[in-house]
Amino acid sequence: MSNSSFYFSSDSIRQKISFWCSALILASIFCSRFCITLGMIGLIANAVVHPNISNHFKSFFKDHLTWLLTAIFFITLLGYFQSDNVGYWAERVRVKLPFLILPFAISNLFPIDKKHFNKLIFIFWISIVLYSIYSVCHFIFHYHLVVQSYAAAQTLWTPKDHIRFSLAVACCVWLGIYLYRVEFYLKYPSEKYFYFFISLLLIIYLHILSVRSGLLGFYLSAIYFIFYFLLIKKQWKHALVASVVAIAICGIAIFSSPTIATKIGYMRYDIGEYLNGKNVQGKSDAGRLMSQEMGWDVLKNNILMGVGIGDVQDEVKKQYAALHPEIEDSQRFEPHNQFLFTAVGVGVLGAAFVFVAILLIFFQHKNYRKWIVSCVFIIMLSSFISETTLEIQIGTTLFLFLILLLHYQFKTLNEI
Repeated sequence: MSNSSFYFSSDSIRQKISFWCSALILASIFCSRFCITLGMIGLIANAVVHPNISNHFKSFFKDHLTWLLTAIFFITLLGYFQSDNVGYWAERVRVKLPFLILPFAISNLFPIDKKHFNKLIFIFWISIVLYSIYSVCHFIFHYHLVVQSYAAAQTLWTPKDHIRFSLAVACCVWLGIYLYRVEFYLKYPSEKYFYFFISLLLIIYLHILSVRSGLLGFYLSAIYFIFYFLLIKKQWKHALVASVVAIAICGIAIFSSPTIATKIGYMRYDIGEYLNGKNVQGKSDAGRLMSQEMGWDVLKNNILMGVGIGDVQDEVKKQYAALHPEIEDSQRFEPHNQFLFTAVGVGVLGAAFVFVAILLIFFQHKNYRKWIVSCVFIIMLSSFISETTLEIQIGTTLFLFLILLLHYQFKTLNEI
């Protein structure tokens, strides 16, 4: 066998490449688009450049989840034929590229050995923890300024995207608990307690950060976690302990956080302004509700085929101009709901396909019995209610990479 043939077919070498490319993506989600792209190129090259590539494609088409998720990219691609705004359409295609690359690559490269997989989880977890520590330090040194800013719907410092970052923090609560449960450590066995303790502190940080997407995702996943031990594992003592710990930590966080009370007060005022029909310009929650209302109005007239992915923003802005001309163009947002955005672009049938493809993750290979997969999935799915998570590169990468990584690593297990 030649050296090149050995290289392309060696499982150990391919696993090392998969590990380092995945580590690059996980470590750079919130700091470098270039590194994310480089990691994805490495993964797809590692999957494609193989003497048995035909077997990879056969396994790809046998797995319903992989080709359904990949089809989401092609739905966006076909939106070209209805779109007048080709530039906006091209941007949507670029953002959806991970749906073309990652399902094929990860399905053929994972699972990897448990030790390296746990290191990948640790790399992502520690990167989010370090960002959170810096954020807390910034909060401490600018305490009064930050608290006042929350009254104007602003947040404390986070890397790039505070909404997607809050989702990552919520995910890392459970990923840290996963590291604790599998007794992962780098040098000392007692490190597992560190992961558990810091993960509990991340819950408090989520409440200080007070981003509703992250909080909603955490609480929904916590409810699942409790019922998982109660109904699936039949371990009521674990469920009781989890409930008491969750209530205690969340109670401490809510009553001690100086930002969450301010955030709740602003939210009530914000939504009240919307319900009373007042100008919602510059208001966070009211602006989201208004964008969804405008999206529904556009969808009603294009229920089957939509307006074309490239024209979603333009058509919604026209609706704003017709019904709410007092709102400036810069405040006329696209529908802040992932499935509504998709329906406006490709119609209800296309949106239904996307919904089924994503929901299948929860049921494929009994993922609902695998608590770490389900907790991360619930957190990410909950963000679709008030965000277009998959229309931003960070959101698409975070959702797809984490979910596929966990899904294919634990694919052969009945439960965790």
